[in-house]
Amino acid sequence: MTPPFHAQDFLDLWQLQAIGTITVNWSLIEATVSVGIWQMLGVRRPVGLSITADLGATARIDMFRSVGSIVFEGNKSVAEEIDSVHAALKEMNTMRNNLVHLHWSVGANDPQALRTKKISTRGGILKEATVRMTNEELLQTVSASGALLDRVDSLVVSHFPAPL
Repeated sequence: MTPPFHAQDFLDLWQLQAIGTITVNWSLIEATVSVGIWQMLGVRRPVGLSITADLGATARIDMFRSVGSIVFEGNKSVAEEIDSVHAALKEMNTMRNNLVHLHWSVGANDPQALRTKKISTRGGILKEATVRMTNEELLQTVSASGALLDRVDSLVVSHFPAPL
């Protein structure tokens, strides 16, 4: 019987902490996007939860943009900021999905980067692609996730009033 594998067998502690920070930031981003949707719709929390609770990240992000484009149709600057935030959310969602759902390790020949295989069977054909992320790119993603959280929070607080 082989011993169980643990994350620390494949990654350094700081890399695990970085991935954890990105994951927590993403959770807060999704919650803030949900609150933004509720506030744009002018509904209280229980109603908002019933609308967004079971949405996946992609549907939630798209709903944020869709509702925002309707609510702010006459306010070009806010509508453009929502579009810009939407693009950043989609990009960060892809990055977060890759970090959280792929099996990463540090290779003996490449200690400055995380490596994995991205596997797909789309179209009925097995495809494997090597994916590499440098330590610097991982740290940049931590910073970018925090900056995106600040940006989404600022947008919601500034332009989407809480219902009474």
